[in-house]
Amino acid sequence: EKLEAKLARAIAGRLKRLRAKAGLTQAELGARSRMRQAHVARLERGSRLPTLAVLWRVCKALDTTASAFLAEIHV
Repeated sequence: EKLEAKLARAIAGRLKRLRAKAGLTQAELGARSRMRQAHVARLERGSRLPTLAVLWRVCKALDTTASAFLAEIHV
C-alpha cells in the first residue's frame, strides 16, 4: 500500500473523530473551514489528502493545532 493512501486513511479517521467530538456536522465543519461539505466528506473517507492550507483551516475550526492533529497520526 502506498504511503499516500495510508496517510489519507489515518488523517480521515483522526478528522472524523475530532469532528464528532466537537459535535459538528460535516457541513458545519466545512462552513467553519471555508470548504464544501462534499470536500469534508472526501477527506473523511480518505479519498483526498488535505493540503497544508486546508489542514490548517480544519484544525483552527476544530480548535486544535496542526501539530497536535498530526501527533496522533501513525502510518
